[in-house]
Amino acid sequence: MSVNQRDALFQTLNHTFRKAVEKLTSEENAPAIVDLFLYPNIEAAEFSVMDDEDRVLARSAVAEWEQDDEEQVQTSLNACFGVLKDVVAQAQSDGLFDRLNLIKPFSVLVVDEDMESLQELLLIDDDQLILEDDFVKKMDDELDRFFTNLMSDL
Repeated sequence: MSVNQRDALFQTLNHTFRKAVEKLTSEENAPAIVDLFLYPNIEAAEFSVMDDEDRVLARSAVAEWEQDDEEQVQTSLNACFGVLKDVVAQAQSDGLFDRLNLIKPFSVLVVDEDMESLQELLLIDDDQLILEDDFVKKMDDELDRFFTNLMSDL
């Protein structure tokens, strides 16, 4: 997947995800939510965001998946996981989840057509926030770079 294709995919998925969250925040007497389900249907070239009652909150066509043949479906799905991680991480850093009426533990999951979980992208449980498995490693690398820069000034 080229950088331009990834950017276009990010824009499409991000817009749909934010539209779904906005729908949840704009509903009067919005119900409490435990999970958000993200369903990338590569074969049908569409992406859906559903709540824990299986209501479709937002759906969009994904032009980047329209030309995929059967052999490319798994490759596109794997690439989609990375893009969806970025979408959810961006939403978290923008404070989108702070506006929702959440019941913790709250999670954002990628699911298949049978609503079976393929990957957990976010888990918010009281004071814990888990974005991905290598989050601690990334933080460790950032702290190492910070310390190296700090010590170089001495």
